[in-house]
Amino acid sequence: MEWESPDQVRERTKEMKSSLYTDKRTDEDEPEVRRQIEAHLQEQAEEGVYTKVPVPDRRTPIEAVADPDGREMLEALLEGFERQNEIPAEAAIVRADVGVLCRLLKLFR
Repeated sequence: MEWESPDQVRERTKEMKSSLYTDKRTDEDEPEVRRQIEAHLQEQAEEGVYTKVPVPDRRTPIEAVADPDGREMLEALLEGFERQNEIPAEAAIVRADVGVLCRLLKLFR
């Protein structure tokens, strides 16, 4: 690797930054991109129901909901997500559908 002067490093960094922030998408692409992001986020959230988590006791949410303490913890967590979803956010913010998670965990309200 060749040695670069500080000026060369600065110039290369500027070029890299400008290429990263160049937005080549059009307004027409936005709804489709958003739909893809929303679908991916929801898929991850739903898969999380079957993923072991560190608290409590490395159980999946599906396993935790079977006991009263685990159920209470999950209800509090999902209520927190719902409250967060009620707060107005930028249009760019994508959120998971908490109702679907409640149905998967059989936490009906």
